[in-house]
Amino acid sequence: MRRRWSRNRHQLRTGHHQLCQRLLYAVAFNDSAVTNAGAGFTTLSTYHSNLVEAMQTTAAGSYTGTASNTLSTSWFMHLLAIKRTP
Repeated sequence: MRRRWSRNRHQLRTGHHQLCQRLLYAVAFNDSAVTNAGAGFTTLSTYHSNLVEAMQTTAAGSYTGTASNTLSTSWFMHLLAIKRTP
């Protein structure tokens, strides 16, 4: 599952996803610098001013990958949901 979406030039967001017990990875690339992981996400990398963040979900619900951007520049963001098999 991957999507890219946003409403605000400085706030990067993926679309809403209905998920349960998934490992989420969000990756944001841009022309300036992605500065902060979104609420509930842990920053895994900020290599080359881009961002990789992760979150383990435990409850069913709607999840969105978010991050902050320092400048109003071109960017894209993807959210990947991985389900663990028993």
